Amino acid sequence: MNTSAFYDVLVIGGGASGLAAAITAARAGKSVCIVECDVACGLKLLATGNGRCNLSNESIDPQRYNHPAFVESVMGPRPEQELMGFFSSLGIMTTSEEGRLYPRSLRAESVRDALLNVCDRLGITLICGANVASAHKASEGWTLQIDRPARALKAKKHDDRKSELRSLRKALTDVPRKNEALEAHAVIIATGGNPTGIADTFGLPLTSLRPILCPVSATVVGDRAALKTLDGLRVRARLTLTRNHSELWHEDGEVLFRAFGISGVAVFNLSRRIQRGDTILLDVFPDLSKDELLDMLNRRVELLGGFSPRDPRWLDGMLAPQLSRVVCT
Repeated sequence: MNTSAFYDVLVIGGGASGLAAAITAARAGKSVCIVECDVACGLKLLATGNGRCNLSNESIDPQRYNHPAFVESVMGPRPEQELMGFFSSLGIMTTSEEGRLYPRSLRAESVRDALLNVCDRLGITLICGANVASAHKASEGWTLQIDRPARALKAKKHDDRKSELRSLRKALTDVPRKNEALEAHAVIIATGGNPTGIADTFGLPLTSLRPILCPVSATVVGDRAALKTLDGLRVRARLTLTRNHSELWHEDGEVLFRAFGISGVAVFNLSRRIQRGDTILLDVFPDLSKDELLDMLNRRVELLGGFSPRDPRWLDGMLAPQLSRVVCT
């Protein structure tokens, strides 16, 4: 086992909250280390806001939270100004859309890059691909036992980020590992996701969890493999929620197809209402009535000839190619 490394602050979890906590501690003059289980820090940021990174709302109301008094005591009286000041200190310029705050670049990777650049300038240690095996409280702080890759991860170069990330994660499962002890005066838990494991490690009580806003797991009627074809595609659509053939709710917005279902802001709003067995209808031409859509398709027949489900190319210019293939199927 390697000799213990000592830090003022250990942050468990290198997502958005972990990176922000680490930066705040380092700016206060503390030595900081982040322990992250994935191959790199901040990766989930890349998917937020449909890849545009919804940083916050322009108006934050503690009354919208389960425990308003606690939220207000943590966030303070002016959380919007505090957040804007923090993002500005990272060099992130912001813009707003329908009350939601985004980076001016409208690119989630620019937010991740800004956070990681500041971590680098502040000398924050990042230990990635590591898991916390145990934690022990002592009079002077904490001792954590972690297991981490015994050597740097190597993966084949790829043209796209997703393929390279998959390759790195595959390398993480195959790389030899080693144990290491870390000591710190203080530990910040910022793991996100399901906290059951880390709560057990630290002997912390845990409030029962239930989903509030989340992506929706689904299958396409008549084509169970369709979502694999559509994975990563974004479309503007009207989502209509039906139960027992009755319409319950609808909203227009951007839908992100995933291999397990659908995501996006409108889908998060849908997730408040949906139950197992409900049906979601996606209208990718919400601005057209049924008659207007039929007229448009008839004009298309005059231009291109009759439609055949064997030829998805007939829909070129109307739909993305992968969506055309699913529609024809």
